[in-house]
Amino acid sequence: VDKNIQDESYEESVVVIKRACAKDNLQNYKGLEECHEICSKAMCCFTHKDMVSNCIDSLGDDVCSLYGPCEILANGDEDPNIVVTSPHLEDIDDLCNPDRIKRHGGKQCQTACDKASCCLSSEPGGCLDTDKNW
Repeated sequence: VDKNIQDESYEESVVVIKRACAKDNLQNYKGLEECHEICSKAMCCFTHKDMVSNCIDSLGDDVCSLYGPCEILANGDEDPNIVVTSPHLEDIDDLCNPDRIKRHGGKQCQTACDKASCCLSSEPGGCLDTDKNW
């Protein structure tokens, strides 16, 4: 559990995490940084359950549940019941094709790649080292 909340009760900790990761708080860099800092040790709770980097078994359901508001960093505004899964590589090639980006802009490419952003980090919660095929 993060040092910022280890001295708090469970209920107080939930309030701290919810506040830090509220959509309104994520609209500026300081708020986003605060949410990332609090959630960094538990982001692995929100990777697909079949991925090696998923840590629900090692951290436990109670810890992952406590950090539930952090899921917004993994899934954005999407329905939290939809698990972020591996992108279809052929879709990425098409969406991120330079010609397509010139014609249609890069928003769809960016959106598709954002879902796999954990794969660019070897930090805790990242999957660069543990799930190379993802």
